[in-house]
Amino acid sequence: MYPLIKTEYVYEDDSDDRPQVITKEVPFTATDLAKLKKDFARAAKESETEYVWRVSLSGGDGILLSEKEAEGYWGPGVFLTTGDRRAPWSLTQRAAYWAGGLNPLERGDPLAITGTVDQLVESVQKAACLQMMYDRELKPHQGSPMMMPVDPERMTPLIRGLPDSLKPIGIQLQGRIQKTPDGERFMATLEGKMSPDHRQLGRKVWTWGEIAQELINSGRKYGPIGGLSQRTENRIVQRLSGRQLPPGKERPLTRQGLWQLGLQKGIPWDLMDRLPTQKLEQLVQNWSGQRAVSKPTPSAPPLIDLEEEPAREKKVAGN
Repeated sequence: MYPLIKTEYVYEDDSDDRPQVITKEVPFTATDLAKLKKDFARAAKESETEYVWRVSLSGGDGILLSEKEAEGYWGPGVFLTTGDRRAPWSLTQRAAYWAGGLNPLERGDPLAITGTVDQLVESVQKAACLQMMYDRELKPHQGSPMMMPVDPERMTPLIRGLPDSLKPIGIQLQGRIQKTPDGERFMATLEGKMSPDHRQLGRKVWTWGEIAQELINSGRKYGPIGGLSQRTENRIVQRLSGRQLPPGKERPLTRQGLWQLGLQKGIPWDLMDRLPTQKLEQLVQNWSGQRAVSKPTPSAPPLIDLEEEPAREKKVAGN
């Protein structure tokens, strides 16, 4: 996966601020193209959506092809040419452009993007691919879909597939992004002229990569973000009932298991937050409901405040 065009900067000396720029086109050889077609051809059993996901998740963002290189048959009913010869497009863009022209009901779009905690970033990238398909996005040298500004309408399949404790965070993020005027998101998508912190006209323009990072950070801060396995549930039931497994058979609960057991016992999440694992285990084992709680402990963490600090203003009494 090397770039189609290599760029070299030639400096006369250390003080030279106007280097000579040399670009060289490095086309794929016939052997390279044959291997790409073998690796990235659509299988007959794959839906168009699944095909775009596989191309993107297996490196298609980093493979740039010219129209001439992309000519030909790449799988059942798939022609990856776009008819636009102005610039090379990534393999992911080509697949998304092709799939975007079909009826969504026949394309096999998912009702939910699901996955384990380890697959959280993958699920976000799949949602970004769906947006690229709907928008038929063709932008010269477009990087990963993760760098695209988020269309909040395309977050719904991702939110459906999030763990229960992260769904409120996803919904709040979606609402926050919806407050950004469509014109700002549109200009960010077309021009890509955003400052380093992705702001335009005082408002933040979220990218899919930032959505993934926010969800990961929230999961780390507020505790376990995945459901319990059957084995972990069995250990929790045995501890609550006082029954022990035979010696050598019981494993200590993980931090995630301790959190879930604590929540089931009614321990407020703020008491467990940031405790070392050893102290957390002691708290969970010895908890008998000593602390009075005015309201039921929520099963999900409280919503995080996504408002930007500079935008906050103190209200004056009477206004």
